[in-house]
Amino acid sequence: MKLNDIYMRDPFIFVEDGVCYLIGSTDTNPWSGKATGFLGYKSSDLKSFEGPYVLFENDGTFWSDENYWAPELHKIDGKYYIFASFWAQGKRRASQALVCDTPFGRYKPLAKPFTPAEWECLDATYYEEDGIKYSIFCHEWTQIRDGEMCVGELSDDLTNLTNIQTLFKASDAPWSRPYMPDGKTENYITDGPFIYKTRNGTLAMIWSSLGEKGYALGVAYS
Repeated sequence: MKLNDIYMRDPFIFVEDGVCYLIGSTDTNPWSGKATGFLGYKSSDLKSFEGPYVLFENDGTFWSDENYWAPELHKIDGKYYIFASFWAQGKRRASQALVCDTPFGRYKPLAKPFTPAEWECLDATYYEEDGIKYSIFCHEWTQIRDGEMCVGELSDDLTNLTNIQTLFKASDAPWSRPYMPDGKTENYITDGPFIYKTRNGTLAMIWSSLGEKGYALGVAYS
């Protein structure tokens, strides 16, 4: 299978022992209708792929049944975790971790989402420094109009966040532009954070918002 044969949004690649594990939003219509789960693909050269592998499947017992978005694969304390966004009618959108003993086995949900229960949240990522586990996530514009990029300390069981702080608002970026679906109300979007340390020790975070020419990717530094 070639890359052009794979139907996927929000791609994320985890590399271990020379194998590239590709995951992403793989429902045919991730925006509406019942979600089916997440699929993954393996490659050694990012040109030819094996798969799909079923990583998570909606069997009717999970609290969420729509909008399975933007999974990330991380290895934490010897186990493998998928961080992803989930939603259901009458529920808040939330980020939750799924766990497995192998990179491409069947993942099981942890006890509950780790983002604040009263917030609309999505696109949580994982970062660890000096033995402390963190998640950076988006407090969504749909609830607060000016979306926020937030960080909190993750509990060891990855089901709770404490010491939550706002890193910045979407409108703080000089390049961000308002999203006005009704033609008059200004909203600012925060999406898709991923944080990494550069060669000179600076922390860089890539993230998305609406820019001058449409949906755009930016970088924030610390």
